[in-house]
Amino acid sequence: MMQPPLFGAFPGLSQRLPWHSLLPAPTPVHPLPDLGPLWIKRDDASSEVYGGSKVRKLEFLLGEALSQNRGHVITMGAIGSHHAAATAAFCRQLGLSCETILCRQPLTAEVCANLARIQGSGARIRYAGSPAVAAALYLRHAAFRRRGTYLIPPGGSSPRGVLGLVNAVFELRDQIAEGRLPRPYLLVCPLGTGGMVAGFALGCFLAGLDCQVIGVRVYPARHGIIPLIGRGALRRLIRRTAGLIERSGGRLPRGEPREPVILDGYLGRGYGHPTAEGQAAQRRIWELARIGLEPTYTAKAFAATIDALALKPGEGPVLFWNSCAGRDSPL
Repeated sequence: MMQPPLFGAFPGLSQRLPWHSLLPAPTPVHPLPDLGPLWIKRDDASSEVYGGSKVRKLEFLLGEALSQNRGHVITMGAIGSHHAAATAAFCRQLGLSCETILCRQPLTAEVCANLARIQGSGARIRYAGSPAVAAALYLRHAAFRRRGTYLIPPGGSSPRGVLGLVNAVFELRDQIAEGRLPRPYLLVCPLGTGGMVAGFALGCFLAGLDCQVIGVRVYPARHGIIPLIGRGALRRLIRRTAGLIERSGGRLPRGEPREPVILDGYLGRGYGHPTAEGQAAQRRIWELARIGLEPTYTAKAFAATIDALALKPGEGPVLFWNSCAGRDSPL
């Protein structure tokens, strides 16, 4: 069982932060030299149960559910949500019942496949239609929580879930120390519910990695008049996660995490809508390395990565964090 490297850096956390091992080993990292000074972190190879970066959050979230003897897990997302699919899959593995509140999104082959995975995991599905109705149902569960129920927010992006991505940076630091890759000057990943970007920004600060985190927006900044994930929300999530570490016995270094950069130019028509740039990026990485991306998150983020390399060639190593659950082909 792989112990969290975060606990090695802050030994007191292991006594106060429940955690359950779901990731069998550090995910591999390797170069993509045909595109420039580019490395890729392969979270698509994270787990045979369900790949991708979601498992990192679930180690802490489901770890807490198990420690509190909560046998029923409720979460929400879109009908093609990798978070919902991963939660359902790991709940089944751990013997927990799972309920997913799902809202609409554009139908693609990837979305249909993920919905089938959720159904195949035995989770109860409540289709809410619009995101607003799904959020209302989730908040109702939060307000009238039944005994034995554990709620996970969309994307698993609570401070406890974000710990999984902070831990991931310490895993990366160990791989840099082992000589598996140079220290990147840019770390590029998708920005959805914000947990990955917040965790990487805080993790780089705590691990002493001088690295600029770039989040490529894949979800709108606003839903009508309601602001969603932006710089202020990321700052709050970083601050709350740092507070959780401190309350749990971790002594934080002085200073502040480097503020992540948000790229807004790759969303296209909206969440779940493929873009021409993203599809071209999918084909490119498949042709070069036989690595599959999906259109909603990682294809758009990889398109931004290619552009970053073209705009500032020779600036320094760039790391693309592949959070995708894994695919066999680009289309």
